[in-house]
Amino acid sequence: MDNFSPQGLGNLAWAYAKQAQLAAGVNDSTIGSTGRLAVYETSCLDVGENLVRRLFSRIAETGVENLHRYKPQDLSNTCWAFATLGLLHNSFFNSVSSQVVLR
Repeated sequence: MDNFSPQGLGNLAWAYAKQAQLAAGVNDSTIGSTGRLAVYETSCLDVGENLVRRLFSRIAETGVENLHRYKPQDLSNTCWAFATLGLLHNSFFNSVSSQVVLR
């Protein structure tokens, strides 16, 4: 992840979230047996929930270290992806909040 630009990380996260969002539109409401909306599960079905969580954790950790390099659009795209997949990384979002206040 260290070789990704802020835009590249945001785009990677965005791609996973968008794929899940599109699949949710096709599946209407829920898939699987957890009762969660399809948008929260679709990417996880493709590559596995553990892998998706590890990927987004690494995106967040890399982001925390480099948020000063993120353009506003990079911040927006990355936050949107986390929100769309229903993933919360407290350290990342606290750092984003601090970065926004600084700007």
